[in-house]
Amino acid sequence: MSPFHEERPLQWKDLQHLKRLLLLLKPFIPHLILSLLLIILSKMLVLSGPYLLKLGIDHGIIADHLNKLWLFTSLFLSVLLMDLGFTFFHTWLLTWIGQKVMYNLRENLFAHVEELSLSFFEKNPVGRLVTRVTTDINALSELFSGGVVTIFGDLFLIVGIIIIMLKLNIILAMLTLCSLPFLLMGTVVFRKKARQSFSEIRIKLARLNAYTQEVLSGIKVIKLFHSQEDTLGHFGKINDQYRQSYLQVIGHYAWYLPLVEITSAVSLILILYYAAQTIEKNILSYGTLVAFMSYVNYFFHPIRDLAEKYNVLQSALSASERIFQLFDTQDRIPMMSAAKTGLGPLQTIEFKNVSFRYDLKNWVLKNINFKISRGEKWGLVGPTGSGKTTIIKLLNRLYDTTEGEISINGENIKNIAREELKSVIGTVWQDSYIFTDTVLENIRLWNSGHALAQIEKHLKNLQIQNLLLRNEKTYHYILQEKGSTLSGGERQLISFTRIVVQDPQLFILDEATANIDLQTESKIQEILNYIIRDRSALIIAHRLSTIQRVDRILVLNHGEIIEQGSHHQLIRHPGLYQKLYHLQRLNQKFHPKTSLAAIEPTA
Repeated sequence: MSPFHEERPLQWKDLQHLKRLLLLLKPFIPHLILSLLLIILSKMLVLSGPYLLKLGIDHGIIADHLNKLWLFTSLFLSVLLMDLGFTFFHTWLLTWIGQKVMYNLRENLFAHVEELSLSFFEKNPVGRLVTRVTTDINALSELFSGGVVTIFGDLFLIVGIIIIMLKLNIILAMLTLCSLPFLLMGTVVFRKKARQSFSEIRIKLARLNAYTQEVLSGIKVIKLFHSQEDTLGHFGKINDQYRQSYLQVIGHYAWYLPLVEITSAVSLILILYYAAQTIEKNILSYGTLVAFMSYVNYFFHPIRDLAEKYNVLQSALSASERIFQLFDTQDRIPMMSAAKTGLGPLQTIEFKNVSFRYDLKNWVLKNINFKISRGEKWGLVGPTGSGKTTIIKLLNRLYDTTEGEISINGENIKNIAREELKSVIGTVWQDSYIFTDTVLENIRLWNSGHALAQIEKHLKNLQIQNLLLRNEKTYHYILQEKGSTLSGGERQLISFTRIVVQDPQLFILDEATANIDLQTESKIQEILNYIIRDRSALIIAHRLSTIQRVDRILVLNHGEIIEQGSHHQLIRHPGLYQKLYHLQRLNQKFHPKTSLAAIEPTA
């Protein structure tokens, strides 16, 4: 299926989406039935109110029977109190149902998004996905909290009023209903206009959130280039488009709601005109007139309410279109239903004729073949764009190979359970991400299976605790977003500690010490040598000094392995590695931390 994109035009399938929304209520059917009964009882009490007024006026005031007047007055007050109680309970119950549905939907959507492939996130801005999980789901809240069931209550009230009015006086009922065709025509026009406007609102809001997220994430660049005014101007344009879309909806309601009021007023005028002609002839009683005027008000109130419900429904359908579009997106790495577990000790990791491309045109890797045996340490070198990091992504199964196979202990990694693969491979990336939480949670990533005592034991054994927890920091010290209060070395230490606690059989290091000062790097290098002594390791190196002692080095260029061997073999052989080695030694006289990634070969 094609990836999720916000700009894709909406294909409105109201009934299908409404059906999927209603299926979310299936676990709460008993609660909905109870709520519906409470609403029907409440509407029955509402319907009885004007009729009690009629009886009080005709049989109490007009007939001068004060005892009957007190009786009907007491009944009327009792009806109001009972209606208040039923309304309270069904409102509380519907709100509870709505929040439970939102909780479940938000959990399921977040879990679904987490399972999508890395390529999906590279194609879709994070701000839009945040809109799906938060704002769009919130748009459904009012539908479930007061829209679905109360619509039946409003319809019940309208039908009940029509029946009562027909029984009270057919002519007055016809006068009341004669203006309805005009209201129905206006409703059809309103429905068509509002649908399009609500669709535009969701698109514009997603664009606004996406741009806001991108700018705030890159605020350092914005400030460095003094581009605040330019970004503000672009934000203003997107913000204005969102405002204009909302103004369109307001404009539709600005003429539709007065249309309902005018229709109601016309009905009242016709009733009063008829009453003036007939009330003195005893064809119409005063009580019936008062009851009819109350019923007319009650009749058009649920119609106005249904217009508001339509607002809620359209907003919910527009949001659900994108929520279900995201749910239906299956851009994920496929997992075997009976994936293999229990691989045992790591023996071999092998790439067999592996080729890969991100799109249909450009190959990133071409026919990669190598085999790492237990305890071996391998290095990957090459200029930027040569495919080093892609090899690591494929090994971690962030992507699947386009051609060829990657195996662990002879088993294709496509047949290995994700948790099993995680226990075998631990990767420290060059750029470490820090979450807004404590040092402890950033290390164990909310996995309660890694107890604090266990983590402390690991770090003390490796003598890394003092490096990580300094400047009065403790395990419960709360870090800011992206580790803004940490140095680059401290951020990388936390990333490194995550893998130490995981205790994998294969360590993968993507230039893991590139952002660490020389003193810390020296200490980390000692720890690394200790950790990987009896383990396999795959190291991407930009500084050749970090991989001179590995068992074998693969030299990549343009996605192909062009040289391989030990460090001493490669520097004696004229080729890219020898050239890069001499260039780096020359540059280190002036720039001690020259990166191999910055050196592009001329041949």
